[in-house]
Amino acid sequence: LNNLAELYGKQEKYRDAEALYQRALRIHEAALGPMHPEVAIALNNLAVLYHTQGRYAQAEPLYHRALRITETALGADHPKLAASLNNLAVMHWAKGQPTTGLPLFERAQRIQEQQTMAMLLTGSEAGKQAWMRLGQGSTFANVSLSLSFSFDPQAVRLGQTSVLHAKGRVLDALTDSLARLRQSVSAEDQQLLEDYTVVIQQHSTFFHQGPGQLSLEDYRARLTELAAKKEQLESTWAARSAMFKEEITPVTLGAVQAALPQHGALLDFIRYKPFDPKAKDEVTKWEKPRYAAYVLKPTGPPIVVDLGDAESIERLIQDFRAGLRDPKTRYAKEVAGDLSAILLAPMRQHLKTVTHLVMAPDGALNLVPFGALLDEQGTYLAANPKLTLTYLTSGRDLVRFGGSPSVRNNSVVVANPDYGPSIMIAAESSSSAPKERAVDLDRGGMVFKPLQGTVEEATALQSLLTINDENVFTQARATEARVKQVKNPRILHIATHGFFLQDQELPAAQLLPMSLDTTPLPLTENPLLRSGLALAGANARRSGKQDDGILTAAEVAQLDLRGTELVVLSACETGVGQVQNGEGVYGLRRALVLAGAQSQVASLWKVADEATKDLMVEYYQRLMKGEGRSAALRDAQRTMIADPKRSHPYYWASFIPIGDWRPLASAATDEG
Repeated sequence: LNNLAELYGKQEKYRDAEALYQRALRIHEAALGPMHPEVAIALNNLAVLYHTQGRYAQAEPLYHRALRITETALGADHPKLAASLNNLAVMHWAKGQPTTGLPLFERAQRIQEQQTMAMLLTGSEAGKQAWMRLGQGSTFANVSLSLSFSFDPQAVRLGQTSVLHAKGRVLDALTDSLARLRQSVSAEDQQLLEDYTVVIQQHSTFFHQGPGQLSLEDYRARLTELAAKKEQLESTWAARSAMFKEEITPVTLGAVQAALPQHGALLDFIRYKPFDPKAKDEVTKWEKPRYAAYVLKPTGPPIVVDLGDAESIERLIQDFRAGLRDPKTRYAKEVAGDLSAILLAPMRQHLKTVTHLVMAPDGALNLVPFGALLDEQGTYLAANPKLTLTYLTSGRDLVRFGGSPSVRNNSVVVANPDYGPSIMIAAESSSSAPKERAVDLDRGGMVFKPLQGTVEEATALQSLLTINDENVFTQARATEARVKQVKNPRILHIATHGFFLQDQELPAAQLLPMSLDTTPLPLTENPLLRSGLALAGANARRSGKQDDGILTAAEVAQLDLRGTELVVLSACETGVGQVQNGEGVYGLRRALVLAGAQSQVASLWKVADEATKDLMVEYYQRLMKGEGRSAALRDAQRTMIADPKRSHPYYWASFIPIGDWRPLASAATDEG
């Protein structure tokens, strides 16, 4: 009945749909009783139908009744309760009553974040991916609400918090949080971790399956028992493991603000689809993608600004990057001015006293070197000695800084791997390596050319950082196996090709289903398999008995880089076709964060060997003198900007600092 009613609703045969939904409701009430969760689903379905038609007076009492039943039967933190809260909040928004809906949105957000953290710890890859995709619609709706009511601090906080929780979470979901935890605990704690795993999986399964054949009283009693065991083990683990505590503790705006530099501001960008609460069907609810940005300072409420249509911005980014990658072009600065007018001008009034921009890009903005954008005087941002630029993969990363570093080992340099003959790789590659990788990597026949210029770079850095020969991996020694065996290096410098393949976008209709009884979404290929690093043997897709010479971002996330102060990826990116959306680039950066690296320097395009070597050497020299990790890169770039032969952004703008901006722990000075 429900399926047929849903079909009638999509066909706008509302009277027929209403009759079927009402009949289904009566059947459920008679068979299960008035307080069963299935009755709540039936009520919600009927309410959504009325909501779609604008019959809010009839929808509202049904939403409220569904809410009471769900909370009573399933508990105050069940995901179906969050769905019901969101539906009621959207209805108030459609009625022009956003202040009534805001507390409902906030409560739903808290429930969803609790469930997300539990899912990241114990869910299957398919389950985690489906859960995170469902949450994307809520994020877009909250961002849309905050922009529609940007004068309301509560609405803006809701949107900013949603972005803070959501960015990078799909990729986080595709890594094994428990595997990373197992690496960090002692042997005697392994059993305790296994006990926790069993309890949380039992709780999650029981929680999501509902009462089934059990009475509601027995179901609630069993759920309460499992929840108490889970909370007890979490309390024990949080006291033993800082990493575990981080996994289960929600990140708040206050915690992020406390971690910002004194005169800094977080620019948290989001590529989103505007949500229309009055739309009649799931497809028209979502408009063409746009970009927005939240400005968060150490004190005060966040600010949100609309930046414009995503398609136009991304077209401009393509033009900008084309001009940056060729030192012979002269139009890059003109395009930089156009892009600055879109990305920076709307926020300038809020940034007058800011001396440190901490940026969390999204989408194609991950491909933009903000240091090559212009200030109001037409000067490159990187040329300003009083302005520091730092990138993050998520605003959540700020709360990772400042912990006690793990034991560090000697620095490691990887350069000029022997990729093997540059032959085209057929889709039916003969490699017998057992692991997964993106099928497009072989289908596109991607090959990797030698990077012999990186040998001189490696030699210079080996001398500067006093690295032993056994920790410099080049040619045939630059293997996937050796990189995987590296543990907690102080600095990890990798000069090799990266590859970044495009992701597929989720259809808009699947972003925010309003039914409480949602079905799993179709899954896309793991995006962490669509980016990575090429190492020895990559062209043959074979390296030793177990590896294929391709270190995917999924494998990077499982490296043990806890305590690693800096990872530098200094060579270039290779892609199948145009890299437009930035997701693959983002995936590799996010993987390094999840592996434990405190900071990164990444390159956005291949720069001439001599220029790369000179910039890297000066960067490391400044680090060794105690400059901050972001400031040292800015000052090395300023040296190039001052050189007429290297002033074009091609030479210096490719390199961006990501993560902790402070000096290396061994440096004598401190940066405020």
